Amino acid sequence: MAENRYIDLLKNRGFFCFFCTQFLGAFNDNFYKIIVTLVALDLPATASGANPYIPLIGGLFILPFLLFSGYAGYLAIEGAREGDQLTLDRRGAEYVQMLIAELSSDRLLAASR
Repeated sequence: MAENRYIDLLKNRGFFCFFCTQFLGAFNDNFYKIIVTLVALDLPATASGANPYIPLIGGLFILPFLLFSGYAGYLAIEGAREGDQLTLDRRGAEYVQMLIAELSSDRLLAASR
């Protein structure tokens, strides 16, 4: 019986691309969350000295997963017939969202100075 090794799984082009996409998506989400947290720390604190935005950041990043996971599963099932176009469209939308977030964070930083 042939041994199924992890390195053999990584040699499979389809799995390797999936693995890289998952890694970069998780890295992107965590990196962006850290940047937003640092920006929130830079905002002026309240009279008590605490920044009220810090506890909200975790919830804001979890909220889309809670709201849209069911709809995303539905789209994945319906879009499976359409091939890779759904993935490309979703990635394109993600890039647009990140660009909008980048532009708004630049304005937020400029306003806080």
